[in-house]
This record gives sequence, C-alpha cells and structure tokens, in this order.
Amino acid sequence: MRLNIRTFLALLLVLEDELKACETGRVNQQPLAGCVNLTMQRVLPVLRLYSSWLFKNISVLANDIDPSFAPLQAELWSAFARNLSLINAKFAPDRLPSPLVYMLDEDEDTIGFKALHCDENQYVWYNERGLRPKWHEMPTQQRNIGTEMLSRLRDLLTVGVALVVDNVSHVPILSMHSIY
Repeated sequence: MRLNIRTFLALLLVLEDELKACETGRVNQQPLAGCVNLTMQRVLPVLRLYSSWLFKNISVLANDIDPSFAPLQAELWSAFARNLSLINAKFAPDRLPSPLVYMLDEDEDTIGFKALHCDENQYVWYNERGLRPKWHEMPTQQRNIGTEMLSRLRDLLTVGVALVVDNVSHVPILSMHSIY
C-alpha cells in the first residue's frame, strides 16, 4: 500500500509540474491535444490506472490506515486535488472529448487484473454490450493519440467528481465540486 501511494504521489507531482508549466494562453490558442507534452504522455496512462486503483481502494485510503500513513495519505489527497484543479483550469472539461468507444492500451493490458476491478471501474473495460472493443478492432482503425491523452485527462476529472458525488467524507477533494 505504501509503495502504491508513494508511486501515485510521485506521478501526480510530475504531472503537476508539467501542468503548471503549461501556459493557459497557449492552451486557449492551439488545439488542446497540442498542450499535452511528452512527459504528460508518459505519465497519464499510469495515472489513469492509479485512479482506478484509487477507486478500488477508496474505503482504505479515505480512512486512517495507521498513524505512520497519515502524512502520506494527506499528501496524496492534496496532490490529487491540486492536479484536478490544474486540469480543470488548463483543459476546460467542456473542451475535452467524449469518452472513447474503445479501450486504451492500458485498459487492454489490465483486463481481468483484480487489483483494479470494482463496480465503479467497469466502464473502463465494459460497455452495455459487453467487453469494449480494442482500438485495432474498430472498423476505421484510426487512432488519435492526442484525443486519447485528452480522454485520460477527462477520466482523471471523472474520478475526482465521482469521489465527490459518492460523498467520500473527509477527503480533501470535496472542495473540487466546481469541476463540472
């Protein structure tokens, strides 16, 4: 648990630095996907997986694990909230693409991985017809990496909103109610 929290936190701090460096004026003047730099492209898929892990483990992470975990948990929630605020500010949710109809690479790699599966995460792998298609199974087989990155940003915001809606008390992201 400690390793996962530290890894998630380290990745959030990397994304936070990149988001802070992203100029808001530049974001508004170019296609949104152009604002996702190479470093962000590397960490977003992993952060998306960790947000699934967060959902799976929220009952543990939203409560006191033991006194030695408290500062680390507080730092994780604070970094998560800061990143959500920055994503919201830099990439307006109404400009982010609709959820993709196919699985992203990290989704394909984690089908059946129990450490991530819970009711709240089923949308990642399944739609109303069953298992979501893989991108290479789509009829057009056209893939837009920029759109996929923006979809990952949307998914991070979605997790934050879902945690607020689920009323996970005493979790600092409750102040994130203005995301949508």
